[in-house]
Amino acid sequence: MKAEQFQKDAEAKAFDREHRRKIRFNIGKYDAAVSAGMKLYHNHEPARDRGAYLKATVLEKLDEYLLQFEAAFKARGGRVIWARDAAEALAEIGKLTAARNTKTVVKAKSMTTEEIHLNKYLATQGVESVETDLGEYIVQLNGERPYHIVTPAMHLSKADINNIFVKHLGTESTDDAQQARAHGPPPAAQQVHHGRSGRDRRQLPHRQRRRRGRDRERRQRPPVGHVSEAAHCYSRH
Repeated sequence: MKAEQFQKDAEAKAFDREHRRKIRFNIGKYDAAVSAGMKLYHNHEPARDRGAYLKATVLEKLDEYLLQFEAAFKARGGRVIWARDAAEALAEIGKLTAARNTKTVVKAKSMTTEEIHLNKYLATQGVESVETDLGEYIVQLNGERPYHIVTPAMHLSKADINNIFVKHLGTESTDDAQQARAHGPPPAAQQVHHGRSGRDRRQLPHRQRRRRGRDRERRQRPPVGHVSEAAHCYSRH
């Protein structure tokens, strides 16, 4: 039944000219941003190869890296909870919110929580979940799920988003994108999501910031001659 409904919905959407117009426009903006980003690289291909190498390396040793993360996180006072499936993950989250009598949570962009339907589960527990990513927040307000893994609101136009804010937030109608953007997630949610501010980072000693930059670059550099053909293909698919 779900498969049949999906086919019907997909066919209707594929022939929706207004929907296609919005997608073409938004993909055009996305492509322009990619082109601008490419100019930051003197030679883009080695960067792609490096990224592919790192991805392949992590995937091959994911079980080891997860245990390393757990040890490092616990050493800093954190707690890691392992779950075998969606039901177990939701149950564990439910225990945490219940123990703290939680009424509201702010959530960073996460495809995993989308897959396990965390927001829906929290609602059944009487907990409000507020998305901190602007695109996620927009589709959440409109009662939708993310349209795309990177750009959740790709299917919406500027006018659509304005109407959503007017309807759900009671804002004044505007065709100014920056003014509309100001109606995004509540400031408190943004502060929790982004953590240390840019100003805080600038207050770090100059030598410490330079050292962090060098360490980051060193971690990202694969051993010379170890970029395999498999990793090279992985970056393209």
